[in-house]
Amino acid sequence: MNILFRHPLNENWQKELEQLKAEMSEFNYQYVKEEKWSEEGFNEKMKHADVLVSGRITDKEIELAEKLKILFVPFAGVNSLPLKQLKDKNIKISNAHGNAFITAERSIALAFSLLGKLVFYHNELSKGKWYRTHNSDDLWESMQNKKVSILGYGSIGKKIHQFLKPFTNSFTGLKNNIQQQTEDIQLTNNLEEAISESEIVFCCLPLTNQTKHLFNAKNMKLLSGKYVINVGRGDVFEEEAFFKALESEDIKGAAIDVWYQYPKSNDEVCLPSKFAFHDLKNVVMSPHKAAHSKQAIDDNRKTTFLNVREYLKSGKILNEVKPEAGY
Repeated sequence: MNILFRHPLNENWQKELEQLKAEMSEFNYQYVKEEKWSEEGFNEKMKHADVLVSGRITDKEIELAEKLKILFVPFAGVNSLPLKQLKDKNIKISNAHGNAFITAERSIALAFSLLGKLVFYHNELSKGKWYRTHNSDDLWESMQNKKVSILGYGSIGKKIHQFLKPFTNSFTGLKNNIQQQTEDIQLTNNLEEAISESEIVFCCLPLTNQTKHLFNAKNMKLLSGKYVINVGRGDVFEEEAFFKALESEDIKGAAIDVWYQYPKSNDEVCLPSKFAFHDLKNVVMSPHKAAHSKQAIDDNRKTTFLNVREYLKSGKILNEVKPEAGY
């Protein structure tokens, strides 16, 4: 069996790969450096690969991959993959949720920054302005006893729930497949029910055909008077409608980690939207960094190798993605 790695390998990835080779030496392992992904020799390797570890694959590569049985994605998001083509070729997909704890931690940090006006106070104090009066506009809000809704009660959503338990006991969660209710959160598959009573809405939803523009101009009204923290995907919220609702302060405020425009290279200067979210005082912006910590990268690496090991050992697919669902 041929296992092909196409992912930037830091020192820890290299060590883990060497350990895997030593444990399961009966398999053939190959690694292609990033700068050689587009070379002709890589296409030849794709033709013979049974297993691919990569965060990307193109339609053309899927056609080339005559033997490919499974794609291991070393992170959670799969919305950029050609899922239909992978399904049509019966290529299985496994992803990694090792960053759930870290992404949830970042979500909480964003929420505290938003409600606590930390960015605003920091910027104003750098100008010598203190905002020490008891006027309502000068005060910040506590998380204590807030009613919280978690959209996407999966790996990340469950961690957010755990982190917030010391602050409140009022939780609702949106989840497609509810196998059983739990004591300390009310789960529903109805969007309006999930957020109708909430004051803070955490969005951890993946981008699928069902969730794209879930909050359009019409549904955006459901968020009136609420705070929103989005660590899912930007396009769950229709861009212009989201901006207008924040600009008018119909939505109380938002902390946003996922966006609409991304730079094509690391040194490109690029605003995250064609609308001026960066000018809004009730918005905290983060450059899609929820899972960009040393711990999250390490945890995703460990989860990916766990997934690969189990498949090579038993044929069992851990963390299998359902292409028709998009996650």
